[in-house]
Amino acid sequence: MQPASSARSLSAFTSYVDQYAPGLTACFRGASPEAIGQIEHALGYPLPELQRQFLLLLGENRHNQLGSLLADRHFSLDWLAQAAGNIPASRAGWFPWLTEVGLDAEQDLYLAPLASDAPAHPAGSHRVVWCSADDAHGSHSHARNADLLEYLLLHAHCALRRATCETTAVLGIHPSDRRGQVRGRPRREIFVGIAAHLGFAPVPAADQWWLGYERPEAGLWCYVSPRGDDCEVALMAHEPRQFAELLHILLDNLDLYRIR
Repeated sequence: MQPASSARSLSAFTSYVDQYAPGLTACFRGASPEAIGQIEHALGYPLPELQRQFLLLLGENRHNQLGSLLADRHFSLDWLAQAAGNIPASRAGWFPWLTEVGLDAEQDLYLAPLASDAPAHPAGSHRVVWCSADDAHGSHSHARNADLLEYLLLHAHCALRRATCETTAVLGIHPSDRRGQVRGRPRREIFVGIAAHLGFAPVPAADQWWLGYERPEAGLWCYVSPRGDDCEVALMAHEPRQFAELLHILLDNLDLYRIR
């Protein structure tokens, strides 16, 4: 898996949105370079290139302004300015990656790239975290399991693409089959082979942790946890018969069970 770089572009995201929600990108409201520059000046350092692209594209939009796309997410420039004001002085020289971090039952870090509107977690179990550019794919890579572009593509898929399909399912490894072992990564390799064999084309830029594959009448997505002990596969199709055929192939070859 290659680290994200400044060469990664949000054009893959806008193309995906245009494909499954024509006209929605006309509602995008970008922040001005001057407004972003003011945030960077207040921070004392530049934002990552991909985050700058995001703000130039959507920085003046609020959640619930784009239908179901990013409806439960804070992502405006105003939100970033407010969040940036809470950066401890000891974090000078670090940048906010629009992330929240919490602790799961096993005390492992997990991240979501955009602050959600979910109810607050118990005191001490949920806090904003800041990750330096050097650490984004280094010592913190076990915690940050996808870059911003991949998460945006995933949200577009969940909010827009899935809505076009009559039948959907999510598959996963049964909890009793995990037991701390690396069982997800081999399944991902099998999944990739199945998708290619069935004529699915990869979703551009969904190529690190979230793997997306599309055909005109169906879509597949796969995620494997950073530890490799979990695997989830999403399936959606327009026709129930085709859905049943794809579901049978996935269940048979990946040894998963249907979560929903």
